[in-house]
Amino acid sequence: MTISLCVITKDNAGTIVNCLSSVSSLVDEIVVVDTGSSDNTKELCSSVGDLVKVYDYSWNWNFSDAKNFALSKATGDWVLALDADEVISSVDHSKILRAISVASDDGILGISLIQRNYSNELGGFGWTSTSDDSYPESKVASGFVSRRMVRLFRNISGIKFSGAVHDSVEPSINSRGSSVLDTDIPIHHYGALSRDNLSRRKLYLEIELKNLREGDYFQNYQIASQYHSIGESQKALEFIDKSLLINPDFYLAHLEKGLVKMKLESFDEAFDSLKVAEDLLIREKATPGSMIHLSEVLGGLGVVYSKMNNYHSALKCYRRALFLSPNNATHYFNLGLLLLSMNNKSEALQSFKEAIRLNPKFDELVKITDKG
Repeated sequence: MTISLCVITKDNAGTIVNCLSSVSSLVDEIVVVDTGSSDNTKELCSSVGDLVKVYDYSWNWNFSDAKNFALSKATGDWVLALDADEVISSVDHSKILRAISVASDDGILGISLIQRNYSNELGGFGWTSTSDDSYPESKVASGFVSRRMVRLFRNISGIKFSGAVHDSVEPSINSRGSSVLDTDIPIHHYGALSRDNLSRRKLYLEIELKNLREGDYFQNYQIASQYHSIGESQKALEFIDKSLLINPDFYLAHLEKGLVKMKLESFDEAFDSLKVAEDLLIREKATPGSMIHLSEVLGGLGVVYSKMNNYHSALKCYRRALFLSPNNATHYFNLGLLLLSMNNKSEALQSFKEAIRLNPKFDELVKITDKG
């Protein structure tokens, strides 16, 4: 089985060599589609070696169109799709080859990996510390947020990307009646470390709204997430409700609604949404991605139960969340706040210490808590 790497570039001179080099010994072909670089990105791509083929593409504000153009140039049996600011560790090359072998034997068309979005910001829900992480690639940041993504798939007619911004091949795989093989293989994504994230979110939101597809529950959810990320809670709720009207069993939309309602301090409504998300996730097949999301749901329920003064239930939720995500500094910090409310100062101190160990930025919040 041969593998083609497909990458879209534009002014990625600072990251593209690391990206291509990280998998050059794994893949049989590297297809780079440049959408209008003004720096030396294309020259750097060519310097990686003879595997690289560089093509020009006129950018039309649609990521899927550019990526599908790359697919049209790929000749491998399988396609690995990476962003120009992503790498895959060499220690995982053998895991990828094993996953392809298993998927091929079972007639499976797609394989999911876990994208780690590295950040030095104070951790939120889903944030995992790199303090105890074994990957050298993780040591550039204090933590990351994980997302399950189908980035490895068969190169056959009909499997293509859809979505102007949050593009994915998974809908086309599902439409063929194929399942996806879920793995815990990480993609190390560094984009958030070096860009203006607020401006980028607003740009992505603008592109999504220009390319809105009727009846697409996932796109409505993505638009809601972008609105939530820039602080427009009411618009976020509007698009979450549109998503759920199309697909009432979409647990990510229920989770997002719960988080928005928490921000608005509508804790009863937050509880209802988070409980629906929890129930749906418990019925879901356990995968690395779903367990990350379940940890987020449980962390949110812990906060809501605390606000309702139901400390026993909050404690159970935090314990379950930490069992699933033992390196989540936010869970430890919130557990510490809960234990303080329960007058258990010694255990609260231990939770705060662990939060600070996992993410030193929590030190300031703990000091503020002590003063309070």
